[in-house]
Amino acid sequence: MVFFCFLERIKGVTATKKIKEDLLKDIEALKSPRGYLYAGVPKFKGLFGRDSLIASWQLLNHDSSIARNTLVALSEVQGREYIEETGEEPGKIPHEYYSDDTTDEWFKSEKGEAGWLKKGVPIYFSIDSTPLYVIVMAKYYWQTKDRKFLLANWGSLEAAIGWIGEYLDNGVIAHKVMDPAKGLESQSWKDGIGESIRRTVGDLAIVEVQGYSYAALIEASKLAKILGKNKYSERLRKQARKLKRDFNDTFWDEKEKFFFFGVDSSGNQNHSVTSNPGHLLFTGIIDKRKTKFVAKRLFAPDMWTKYGIRTHSSLDPDFNPRAYQLGSVWPHDNWIIAEGLKLTGFDFEYERIVEAMILAFREINCVPELYGVSLDDKIFVDELEQRPCVPQAWSTAALFNLVS
Repeated sequence: MVFFCFLERIKGVTATKKIKEDLLKDIEALKSPRGYLYAGVPKFKGLFGRDSLIASWQLLNHDSSIARNTLVALSEVQGREYIEETGEEPGKIPHEYYSDDTTDEWFKSEKGEAGWLKKGVPIYFSIDSTPLYVIVMAKYYWQTKDRKFLLANWGSLEAAIGWIGEYLDNGVIAHKVMDPAKGLESQSWKDGIGESIRRTVGDLAIVEVQGYSYAALIEASKLAKILGKNKYSERLRKQARKLKRDFNDTFWDEKEKFFFFGVDSSGNQNHSVTSNPGHLLFTGIIDKRKTKFVAKRLFAPDMWTKYGIRTHSSLDPDFNPRAYQLGSVWPHDNWIIAEGLKLTGFDFEYERIVEAMILAFREINCVPELYGVSLDDKIFVDELEQRPCVPQAWSTAALFNLVS
């Protein structure tokens, strides 16, 4: 029996090594000449705020230079002024950017359908890239202790925090639901669920963005203290405490024992049960007594599949396992949730996600942007309404991190 277990363990190590080798090939294919990762090839061959940052975070233990290169590239195109057409605002980190050396032929074929996208012009329609920039800056520092880099980029970090603070002066981090002809309707990571947010009145505050912003304030406060900026550090902590208090009062659904997906500026709550609140687990914004409820809800039968957590509850009227973000499974989404589960002590649940991601990889022989899972737990890719991108940076890097 002992010998059999030993053989099984050796087989598992060998299989994991092979998975990592395959994933490393995709990571190299995604790497730009400047050393950051494109969001995806060929469809998203540009610098993305959200995607490139998360992928660099996932690979921080493997190659910290990817995070460094990503942060530098994003700092160069950080917002300087208010331009409504592109969504630019002072301190804001872009959603996506295709540099001038992008070929006209590729840009027209892959991006021509979005009239608001322009080659050589950063587009800022993202409500979460800015706090993620601060979070990854902090994670890069804690990994490398590169004080020189922190000092050189402090102005950019402070500008990003200033952008967050300006929104918090009005209570929450929210965005306008745009006309799709002029920009992205939804500006959080679920930017393909326009139909479900069109009932919004005024601006929309998405749940996980509040958590990202809280984590950004806390991390910036720690970094400021290291640099001797004690008054600034305490001011950020004060902002963070208020955000945490207000958030738990505003977004908590006592009946569901879960957090609302979003709240609009008229106080209307979006009651859809989604994977988004799972992103809060790593941020520290959740009141301690509520953490176990969030973890438990994510593994309820309407959310959990043997291939990972769904983006949207199967009990919701909008549920569609073939849709982009209304019931499909996204590897990076599961990775962020897994990070939070690990940090909050839910080790068993963390391992369930690891096993689910490995199982999905073995079933479909790759890590796509997303995949579908039917109600009887059958995995599929070809039947999705929108063809997924392969390789996709934050999907590839998610599994690489989980098996490393």
